[in-house]
Amino acid sequence: MKYLISFADSRMRRSLERLSKQASEFSIFNAIYLLDECDLSSEFRRQFKDRLIFGSRGYGYWSWKPEVIASVLDKISDGDCLLYLDAGCHLNLRGKKRLIEYFDILEKADKGIIAFQADAPNSENSNLRYDGRKLFNQPNLHYIKGDLLDYFETRGNTAILNAQAIGAGVILIKKSKDSVAIINEWKKIIWERFDLVDDTPSVSPNLLGFIEHRHDQAIWTLLCIKHCVKTLSAYEYWYPKSNTEKLIPDWDALQNFPIHAKRDKDFGYLRNTVIKLNRLSYRLESAILKLKNI
Repeated sequence: MKYLISFADSRMRRSLERLSKQASEFSIFNAIYLLDECDLSSEFRRQFKDRLIFGSRGYGYWSWKPEVIASVLDKISDGDCLLYLDAGCHLNLRGKKRLIEYFDILEKADKGIIAFQADAPNSENSNLRYDGRKLFNQPNLHYIKGDLLDYFETRGNTAILNAQAIGAGVILIKKSKDSVAIINEWKKIIWERFDLVDDTPSVSPNLLGFIEHRHDQAIWTLLCIKHCVKTLSAYEYWYPKSNTEKLIPDWDALQNFPIHAKRDKDFGYLRNTVIKLNRLSYRLESAILKLKNI
């Protein structure tokens, strides 16, 4: 049995509806779980009531992610497979063959999980033929704050620090003792140490070159490394165009791949327009400030 799960707060119901329609066209999912804040357990809502605020970053720093994944794992049977997608992802029917291959790879994955790491595509981690185009450089030392590195005892491990980040927006899980334990560990860290997921300044020093903390993804990255989770190239769901100074997505290059991480948020026409105008206003204000400082 195969299942799909996604989550968004109720303002983004249009994104969930769009994803539901796309998933139905694949005709491979036995059930589709599209959840919002009303589906979170009362215990979770009580625990994080001060964090789950509309408009906050990730609706509480994406703290709900392992929670909703665990809730669906509780419903399905051992050996069943689950695809988690962030609501901003799109499913591309032309990539159905590759999605079926993902599930085939998942069946053989030691820990019952496939994650996606920002490594350049090669013959071992991708069907995408890499042509040498410029890619993002996302080493963990840039995006994991010191306290979390110390929690996982990885501060001095240069191999981990220099490894590329593992995304938390696309995850395949085959229900097993190992996979459930890893998701529950993710969940437990957030319940017990919210300072490791949010933007609380790190008590221990951040490493040289630190840019920002990546919340749920930072924890997920270190969990996947700790448990030797199977990874494929994240460039199968977001691949930049070649010969451009700014890295922008090349969806044509991914026309035969099932997941496109477009990261769009559909709040409806009016709200989307307001958001775009606010962003434009912010950019104009920033530009004016820069000109004043010249």
